[in-house]
Formats: sequence, C-alpha cells, structure tokens
Amino acid sequence: MNKITAKFEELFGIDIRALAIMRIALCVCILIELSDNLPYIKLLYSDEGLLPRAYATHLLGPNVICLNLMSGSWVFQALLFFLTAIFTVGLLLGWRTRVCTFFVWILLSSFHARNYLILAGGYKLLHVLLFWFLFLPWGACYSLDSRRNIHHPPPLRVSSMGSAAYLLQICFFYTFAGLLKTHPIWTTQGTAIYYVLNIDALDKPFGHVLLQHPLLMQQLTFAVLWLEHWGAFFFFVPFKNAYFRLMTIAAFMLFQIGTLLCMELRLFPWICLIALAGFLPTPFLNKILGDFSQKSDTPPEKHSFFWKPDLFYMPPYLSAIIAFFIVYVFFSNMGELKNPLFKIPPQIRWIGHTFNINQHWGMFAPGPMTYDGWCVMPGKLRNGKIVDVFNSGAPVTWREPDSIQKFDKIFGLTSYYLNISNEKNYYYRKPWAEYVCHEWNTTHPFDQQLLGLDIDFMQENTPPPGHSKPVPRRVLLISHNCFGPNLYPAVSVFKDGELPDDTHQLILYSKTQTIDGIHRSMTGPWDDEPFVFIKDAKPQLLWVTGFKVEVIDPQTKAVQSPEYLCHSHIRFNTRTFDLNKRNPTLAPGLRHDFRLVTLIQGRTEINLPRNFAVPVLSNEPFVFYSMTISNNPINKPLKLQVKGTFSYIKDTELTSPMKPLFRRVLTLRVPLDTHAPPMCLCETGMAENMETVLDSEPGNFSKYHGQNVISHWFIPPGRHLYRYHLGTLQIPFDTTVHYMAMHIHPYGTFCELNDLTALKSVFKILAANYKDRIGIEKSEIYSNSAGIPVFKDHQYEIACEYNNTTSQDIDAMAIIYLYLLNKNFDKNLL
Repeated sequence: MNKITAKFEELFGIDIRALAIMRIALCVCILIELSDNLPYIKLLYSDEGLLPRAYATHLLGPNVICLNLMSGSWVFQALLFFLTAIFTVGLLLGWRTRVCTFFVWILLSSFHARNYLILAGGYKLLHVLLFWFLFLPWGACYSLDSRRNIHHPPPLRVSSMGSAAYLLQICFFYTFAGLLKTHPIWTTQGTAIYYVLNIDALDKPFGHVLLQHPLLMQQLTFAVLWLEHWGAFFFFVPFKNAYFRLMTIAAFMLFQIGTLLCMELRLFPWICLIALAGFLPTPFLNKILGDFSQKSDTPPEKHSFFWKPDLFYMPPYLSAIIAFFIVYVFFSNMGELKNPLFKIPPQIRWIGHTFNINQHWGMFAPGPMTYDGWCVMPGKLRNGKIVDVFNSGAPVTWREPDSIQKFDKIFGLTSYYLNISNEKNYYYRKPWAEYVCHEWNTTHPFDQQLLGLDIDFMQENTPPPGHSKPVPRRVLLISHNCFGPNLYPAVSVFKDGELPDDTHQLILYSKTQTIDGIHRSMTGPWDDEPFVFIKDAKPQLLWVTGFKVEVIDPQTKAVQSPEYLCHSHIRFNTRTFDLNKRNPTLAPGLRHDFRLVTLIQGRTEINLPRNFAVPVLSNEPFVFYSMTISNNPINKPLKLQVKGTFSYIKDTELTSPMKPLFRRVLTLRVPLDTHAPPMCLCETGMAENMETVLDSEPGNFSKYHGQNVISHWFIPPGRHLYRYHLGTLQIPFDTTVHYMAMHIHPYGTFCELNDLTALKSVFKILAANYKDRIGIEKSEIYSNSAGIPVFKDHQYEIACEYNNTTSQDIDAMAIIYLYLLNKNFDKNLL
C-alpha cells in the first residue's frame, strides 16, 4: 500500500512552489487583462454598450451566475472591475488566498459570461483552473499566508484529489482539443497551420515568414495534432517520471511559444504555459530554486475551508465532491465528441452552468476558419452623405485595411465581429447597430445625424495552398434604421441560429436549366415541379416557418452565385385544387393569395418571426416554380439547378401556439405607355375604379381609372420615382404586418408603402446593386414579432425609385410582399 501511495504522490502530486509560481503568474495575466479592458467597460459590459442586459439575459444559459447583470450602469461595472483587481492583488500577494481565489473566480466568470463573444479559449481555461485552485494550497509558499504559518511549515508537495483533478484537467484540455480536430486539413492534408496563419486578425510577422515554407507547415500541423492526441499521457509514465515530464513540458512549451511568435492570441498561450508549471518535478525545482525541503512532525491545524491558508488536510467528503467534479468534467468533454455513452443527464446539467465547468476545447476544431475579414459600416447622414461609421466617418472603402488589428480600436472587437459574422450569433447584431446609432448621434450635430447604417462583413476566403486570393465577398450582417423599424437580412430568428428540434425540412429540386447567354427578367429557362408536403392518407396541419432557394451545379451540387436567380415561388396547384376552400379562414368575399412565397435575386430566403407561420395542410398540392437568368455576359453555357428548402412544424408537435399569417402582394403599375412620366395618383376615392385584384402577381396589363396599366415596364436612362395608389389593402380587419419584403429589378433603389390616410410612411425597403456587374446584391426585409399596424379602411400607396445609369431602357418591377396576422383563422375550416 505504501508503494501505491508513493506512486500516487509521484504522479498526481504538485510541488507547492509550482503552485506559487502559477498563482503569481496568473494574477499578473489577470491584471494585464483588466488594465487592457478598463477603458472599454461601458462598451463591453454596460447597458449603454454592445450588449444591453435585455439581450444578454436572453442569451445566457440557465443557472449561469453573472453578477454583472445586477445593474446595467457602467459605474456598477467599474465597481466590479475594481473589486476584481483588489482580490487579484490579494491573490498575487497570497493574502487570504482561498477567499481571494473564490472571488476572483466568480467575478471573472461573471465578466466573461456578460459578453462571451469577445473571449478566446484561454479565458475558459482560466475559469476552470481557478475552480480547481479552490481545492489546492497555492498560497502555501511565497505568500503572506505562509508567513502566518511558520510554526507549522507545509509539506513540499501536495497529493490529494484536488491535485489529481488539476493535473487531469490539463490533460483533458490538450487531449480533447486534439480529438476534436477531425477535419481532413488536420488529419490528412496537413494544411491547418497554413489556414490559421492566413487569418489576418491573428497574424504576426513571424507567421508571415512561416507561410513561405509550406512543407514545414505541413509537418508542424501533423506534429501539433500528434502532440495534442498523445502528449499528455507522457506526464504519467510510471518510471523515470521526472525525465518524461520535463521532456513533455518542453514539447508543449515549444508549441505554445510557437503560437506566441506566429499569432496574436492575447493571453491564451501565456495561460497555457503557466498551467504547465503544475507538472514540474520537485528535483528540477530544487536545482532551479534551491532545496526547499521542509518537514514538520506536527500536522497543520484544521481551519475552515475558506480561511485556511493551506489545504493539505482534505476531509473525505471534500475528496468525494472533487471526484464527482472530475467525472462530470470527463463526461462533459466526452459529450463534445458526440459519444452517446457519455451523455450528462439533463437533471444535473445545471452543475456545469453554475460552476462554469462545461467544456469544449474546440480551438481551430474541427478545422480552422478558412476565411477572415473586416467590418465596413456604410451609414447615411441627414445631409445625404454616405460615410463609414466603423472608420470614424471616413469615406466608404471596401478595400482591406493595412492592418486589421490596428484598424480595430481593441483586439477584443476583432474577436467580436469575427464571431458575429457567424449566423448562430445573429442575435448580437441588432444591439451592436443600436449602440453605433446612439453613440454617433449623441456626438454629432443635427445635420450629421445618422439615419441608418449597414453592418457589412467583408469576407475574404482563404484559397488552398498555391492558389491566388479570391475577391472578398460583402456579407450583410444587418441593416438598421436608427429612427424606425429595423431591417433584417433573411436569417434564422431562433435563439441559437439553428432550427428548433421540432422543425422538419422538405428539400425540392428543379430540373436542369441551361443559361446560354444574356437572359433578362422573365426570359430565362424555367421549371415547374408539383409536390405535396407529406403524402398522408389523412391530412394534418403544418406550419410553414421558412423557405430558402439556392442556385446549384446539377452535378456537384455546389452552390452557385445567386445572381443567376430570376425568381422562385411556391403556389397552389390550382389545376387540381380549388383555392376557394381556403377562403373561409379569412373573411366572406376575400380570397387567399394563390402563392405561399416568392423569392428573388437579392433575397433568397424567408424566415418568419418565431411563433409565426403560414398554415397549410400536408396533402395540399403545390408547385415549385423556378427561373434562372443572366444579366451579364457568360463565357460558356451554364447548366444550373434550383434547390428549395422548406422549414415547417407539425401542429401535433407544437410546444407553443403558432400565430397564423396570410400573404398580400402589392404591385406597382404604370401606364401602358412605357415612356410616360411617373404617375402620382394621390387623390382619395380611386380604389373603386381599379379593375384588378390587389393580391395578384404581375400580369400583362389591367385597367386602372380607365387606363391600361402594366406591372412590368421599361425605364429610360436617369433617376425615376414611381407612385401607385392602391386604395385599401382589401383586408377584413385591422391587423399587423410581421414580415415584409420586396421584388425589384436591377438599378432599383427602394420600395416604400405609404399610408395616405395617416399621411405617413409605413415602411421603406432599400436595395443594393452589385458594384461590378448588373444585378441585385441584397434586398432588405422587415421581420418582427411586434409587427407594424395596418388598417382595413386606410388608403395606401406604393412607391419605388429606379436609377438607370445605363444609356438604354431597362426592364422594371416593384412589388411588396406582406405577411399579416390572420385574426379569423380557424384550423377546423381548412
């Protein structure tokens, strides 16, 4: 038994001097981080910054402790900052070490939970280390506490369940970081380091040098993967352990020093280096620091857990608790590997949230980012100027800055927008835009007030080794109106950016369509594909929550440019289905729109607000229609296919009630004389003269006020504003619009719905054209659960603007799609 105990002490014991070194070094790192973030307390942690508590509370998981949410005042956040610094200094000096460790742990965890998008992996490691240090006597030497314990000098090494937990945690950190790296660029291609060093936000000069040696990078990639997979096991070789530990520490130190030289990762590599000190053998420390052998025949006095300066005495119940935490952490890491045998039961998952020990060491896993980029915020001022708000009001430029790190005010903001460019973090975009509007408008005179802005991420994809860099792609994160309803790109509105568990998907494909030259609007190849959602013997109610189309290669299924999409829609198959069956769910005399959804170039996705959907029956017959076009010359014929993806929820699987929506289509029409000046029919009382159905898609022509009017017309060169008096919206009740989008052609700039009765704009939707070719790059939408009120008796007008910068006529359309709350819906009438 003595041999087993001795071997346990050798393998799982920690020298108290190593603990002291780690305590001092980690405190220095924490103080550096606090000093770096001190000027940005208001920006990062207060209600006046990037993430007010109303958003942060929504995003935090259950049972997470975050003291910062007690107040949104920057003064309160500064007070917590000050307390963190005080306790960190106390921990540095080793004064009441256990108490200071506890408060530093909980305060840092709170700050990092408050705004986790500015964090790197090193902060999670720091939280976990501080947790385990609660069970270790890292104030036993080189501390004020040790001066108060001179009558009972501590043993040189501590061997306990706490020391074992700490050492195992470091092993988990490296081993699971390696196991999560499953992408071929790690495992077979060996190009992972190449892609990492191409992330401009992280680059350093030495990394640029290493990029010139592709073979060396490949070997280093495999070496890193091998070290992470197997290196930690050498810490516990049962013979010549001191030798193997020193060699293993040297290998991991070289790895971390390499990351320090090549990448800007803030404190992450420093924390990793410091954490290795726990494995330093006592003989090595004796040679470096001198013999520190201390023995005492008198056991240390037993004190309370928090006030005891040393923690060599560990009661059995505390050892059992630590053992439970070790098992929990192991299961947490194994669960990240999607191993069903190691799934933490739901009843105890709160433990990981509360103690901040849930773990996912996914640094550059399963593979590193294959893109990076920078932010551009074009904003429109009251005086009409367009400026880059992100760059202090400089003229808008889409070129890459000389140094992305210098371009950002703080490095944390680089992490912020790299993370926020991920769709799963869409929820963070709105408060960022609101913050920018508020800060700008409180520091600029009235004529320079910011009316609205786009937050664009210039995504620069990293080419494979040996290939040239592609042109950066502009990705709209959000369009924001500083003084009105918010405009959102078509992204998922669910909390985590993914479809909820009860959402089903239906994927449809068109036949192959061939583009052999320039095809303008409505002249390209097209296809109709009949379908039903579910071929049930008994129909069931479904709730359609979203639809997305992609232009793809028919052979490889690779996604092609959306510029080749003319439009795609889903319509009832009226050849086999009587749409009048649907009408009783609205109101007497009112008919349903025969289409569910229309998507166009620049707007290829619709996601309705959460708990809002369009009801359909599972066996109702529909048609998936698609048309492809090319507004620009092509080098050779293109074979294309359109892929459509429906998202829907079965009524029997609902976990919360759905609010039904119905569609209205508002079409702008002009006189049949295509070169007539813009019409402005602004008098009231003309609706009765309109001999066309309001909610219809564009046809050839109809009559309005005795005139032939058309919805697909030609526009001469120049800027033109068109208006069309719709009359009423032909809705049976006052209701709210929860989703709004438009259909506009190249060179169109906006569509607007005006309430002529209330003399105000209901909503204005902007469009952006490609800069280097013909086509709509983006078309904004409105999507909100609150909704915009519309009224059954009010008169409305649709307006649009086109700026034809060519020397010839261009074709045009202007349509607004509304999805309105159906107050008369009764699913029994379907």
